[in-house]
Amino acid sequence: MCNNEVMLEECKELKDSLPGVEGDNESAQTAEQKEVIVKTIEDLEKYPENQSKPGYPMGKENAMLAAFRRGECEEGKKELNELLALLIYSYSDQFRYIQLRVLELVVLLSRIEGIL
Repeated sequence: MCNNEVMLEECKELKDSLPGVEGDNESAQTAEQKEVIVKTIEDLEKYPENQSKPGYPMGKENAMLAAFRRGECEEGKKELNELLALLIYSYSDQFRYIQLRVLELVVLLSRIEGIL
């Protein structure tokens, strides 16, 4: 079993063990978001092993921010989920880097008016 398969199994276990917004019962939205991220990671794992992992998807970040600015929340959420999946897949062994990027995303998203 390769390192990516171990990471995927850990992600699935983490997904199953995380409490939802409403205590132990996950909200449907949170469960759906987790499923999308796990599916995207599974799709990424189909890359040949000799191919390098994709770097940070700056284009996807810009598309996500643009979608939220236009008020297209569903498109923005889709882009955000894909961005998070790429980030987790590409940097699975660098937790601090993932933390830093997620913090940057939070700051960028907080600057968009009317996102919620």
